[in-house]
Amino acid sequence: MVTFTVQTFFCLPFHYADVVIEGEVVSIRRTNKNGFYDVSAGNDRFCAIYSGKSIEKHRAGVDDCDYLMVFDWNGNPVACYESDKPLTKIYYQEDENVVYGVSIADDGAKLYKFQLL
Repeated sequence: MVTFTVQTFFCLPFHYADVVIEGEVVSIRRTNKNGFYDVSAGNDRFCAIYSGKSIEKHRAGVDDCDYLMVFDWNGNPVACYESDKPLTKIYYQEDENVVYGVSIADDGAKLYKFQLL
């Protein structure tokens, strides 16, 4: 059996979960900002998409991520891109330094290619 130890090595203050605790039940408030939805990694960095949206304001679009963030393996932010296409899934292809992103809209799913700087 393999044993893993989880360590916090870097912390970015995006937000804390906005929850209600009633007895043994924990519920997320509609005002809670949603965070990261997908991540893809290479040898030198990893990419993640971030929502920052609440159910109260964005309803079904809460998982549409407008921000593609790039971090090194020490947790340091390398870049942050704002996308005009709301992303739901990503794949980082390290050898080409690109991210492929899926966007789902009323007219179906589309695949986009983002060249990282």
